[in-house]
Amino acid sequence: MKNNFDNIDEMVELIRDELPECEYDENFNCKECSELEECYYKASTKSAHEFAESVNNGGYDSEEEFWESLD
Repeated sequence: MKNNFDNIDEMVELIRDELPECEYDENFNCKECSELEECYYKASTKSAHEFAESVNNGGYDSEEEFWESLD
C-alpha cells in the first residue's frame, strides 16, 4: 500500500467512522491492532458488510454471492 498523506488521511477517516475503538499515536501505531493497515482492513470489511446488508445483498442469497456478482 502506498503510504502518502492522502491515503493515510482516507484510511484514518474510515477507521474513525467504523472502528472508534481503534486509537493510535502520532506514528499511527494502534493500541488495538498491530498496525494501521490492520485497522483499515477491519474498517473496510465492516463498511462493505454494512453496505451489502443495506441493499439486502442485491437480491442474492448471500453477501458472498452479491460481491462476486460485481466482479
